[in-house]
Amino acid sequence: MESKFIPDVKEEEIKRNYTLWGHKEKGFADLLYKLNGIIWENFGREEFRNVCELIAVVRDLKQEYLEKIDEKLFRIGWKFPDYINPHEWGGSGEPYWHREYEIDGIWLDKCYEVPSWSSYSEREVEFEGKSLIELFNDISPALFLGYIGYYDKKYVEYKWPPLFRGVYNYTLIIRDNRLRIRREER
Repeated sequence: MESKFIPDVKEEEIKRNYTLWGHKEKGFADLLYKLNGIIWENFGREEFRNVCELIAVVRDLKQEYLEKIDEKLFRIGWKFPDYINPHEWGGSGEPYWHREYEIDGIWLDKCYEVPSWSSYSEREVEFEGKSLIELFNDISPALFLGYIGYYDKKYVEYKWPPLFRGVYNYTLIIRDNRLRIRREER
């Protein structure tokens, strides 16, 4: 395992408890995730599924997993936090906009609307602030089950998909001192 995000705080216990961990790049788990991702991605292709069905009786494990995570999250009453806006808006000759939240230690301090075109400037919007710890507590069940994916720029360098590609409904992106959660189309 390796750390993917470490909160910038002095308190070691908070730093330890709220560090986001993931598998090591090019390690055994990474290879298994990539293999599983390749199978899940290709199983959606009819010709691949037909070949598999010639060999054995097969089930769509990805679809079964999607149904199970929806059921589990519903059972515990999980809901996406209402203080985070994961949507994009705009388009049709205008830039797309999304919201990013500035991280200051263990605090989501400010919120910005960020354009997809560099000729437009980001603008600060009203935001009461929120504890990063509270956000992680609120999203951890969905993050653990793959309903929320974690964007790691290392994956961009590789052609193989991560384990939960096509499963997650949201993507958590942390770059420098900015956090964004993006809504995905499933």
